[in-house]
Formats: sequence, structure tokens, C-alpha cells
Amino acid sequence: MHEAFIDDIDCRLAPPHESHVCLPKEPPMLPIDVTARKAMPLVSGLLDYFPAALAEVAHVSKVGNNQHNPGQPLHWARGKSTDQADCILRHLVDRGALDSDGIRHSAKVAWRALALLQLELEDAGAPLARGAREPEPTPDDDDLPMCV
Repeated sequence: MHEAFIDDIDCRLAPPHESHVCLPKEPPMLPIDVTARKAMPLVSGLLDYFPAALAEVAHVSKVGNNQHNPGQPLHWARGKSTDQADCILRHLVDRGALDSDGIRHSAKVAWRALALLQLELEDAGAPLARGAREPEPTPDDDDLPMCV
């Protein structure tokens, strides 16, 4: 596939019709270097290790989105709850049990741990996660922090 970068647009010739497909360039989520990419076995080293756990964490994302962003597409509204480390410990205390919403506290620990790590990696230069949104401040933000 032929690639050309024009300003902030990524245009690729799409065989067999040789038509151009142009998309805004986004920073890559993974390294571009082939060796570095192969050193991150996302399927065999993550999905294949923890399929049920990752599915449960995805469920936490959906339930949290329905709670904090009703009627909106699934996204992590970063400003809604920012005390990742404190929430991890509060949910860890009740590990092995279900929270009042029927979600496992351990699943919420995992979600919060991933959130904490994602924020640390972004602070170190990783691009903003595709599913994250930095919301505008609202008067309701005075009620923060809150755990889901």
C-alpha cells in the first residue's frame, strides 16, 4: 500500500481501485518499529491470559458510561472521577464481593488500575487514549471525587 502524509492528513492508495482514502493523522498507540511492536504480544500476552477479566472490565466501562454519560456513546469522561488510587483501595477492601450495582469490586479495581496506568503513560508521552474525552467543567464537578 502506498502511503503519503500531507500536513495532518494520512492518504493511502486503496487497491484494487487506486482510490485515495484520506484520514486525519493520529499518533500511533503502539510503537512503529516492528521489533518493538512484536515485543508487545497483546493477544497472546494479554487477551489469551485474561479473557474473562478483560470482558468484565469492558462491562465496568459500559455500566460506568451509562451512569456518568447517559445517552452518550461509550467514552471515558476523564473529569467525572479522578481519584484512581483511592478508588482502587476502596474497592480492594471489598474484593471478592459484588458492589451495590452488581459489579464485582475486583473488576472495578482492575478498571481503576488500568486508568491509573493509562494516565501515567500519557503523562510520559503516550497519546491520549482513543476512547477518552476531556470534558468541559460543569457545576456538578463539585461533587467529585466518586468511585464507580
